[in-house]
Amino acid sequence: MPLISVSEAAKLCGKDRKTLYRQIKEGKLSATKNETGATQIDVAELSRVYGALRQFRDSCDSGETVSMPQVETVNIKMELALLKAENANLRERLSYKERHIEDIRNTVRLLEHSQPKNPVGSIG
Repeated sequence: MPLISVSEAAKLCGKDRKTLYRQIKEGKLSATKNETGATQIDVAELSRVYGALRQFRDSCDSGETVSMPQVETVNIKMELALLKAENANLRERLSYKERHIEDIRNTVRLLEHSQPKNPVGSIG
């Protein structure tokens, strides 16, 4: 989800900027600082804390609400950890298979090299 300024977030959730800053300070709302030091809030975080949000357009005066999915950060973090573990497992299996294929190639090279060559004109 996109990061937005505190002013945009206030319009989107229908709260005052001071309220958002206070909730950030109290740890009820997560926020980050961008490279210039400005506070930014993820839209998913607003949805988690406030539920349905106003439709965000150039003008947020309509007050129209849009249903935003509730984001459960614990489930997302757990799913991400599971996906990372599965990815590591798949990388390990791929590495094992690549080593196995290389072993087979080396075995084939050895077999090709060690086969006796039939002399010209011999019956056999």
